[in-house]
Amino acid sequence: MCNRMKKITNQIKSLSGDKWGDREIVDKLLTVHMVRDVTLPSLIRAERGFKHFTTENILGRIEAHHDQLRRVKINQDLAELQEQAARNNGIALQASSKGKEKANQSSKNEESSHEEDDEFDGE
Repeated sequence: MCNRMKKITNQIKSLSGDKWGDREIVDKLLTVHMVRDVTLPSLIRAERGFKHFTTENILGRIEAHHDQLRRVKINQDLAELQEQAARNNGIALQASSKGKEKANQSSKNEESSHEEDDEFDGE
């Protein structure tokens, strides 16, 4: 998206010549971006020194914001996967401990049946 916006701003600058300065292009970029996200252009306009921002500065801020949103989404997905793994791990641990208990019981039963067989063989 950022590359496309850069191409558009370069085309605007080359076609319009001196008609459009950085200020007008910045205003247009933020107005167009408001369709996608209302808060980001408002936050950028509220920053100190906004009148001196260049198109590259605005595009960098928009790109940084989108990168941050992607990182937040990745972190949320990772946290969700970790919760699922913790729940599944707890279930797996419960299953393995029950399996060990059953194995211990069956081995005790086998030992007792072998002892009984030995008693019968000895008589």
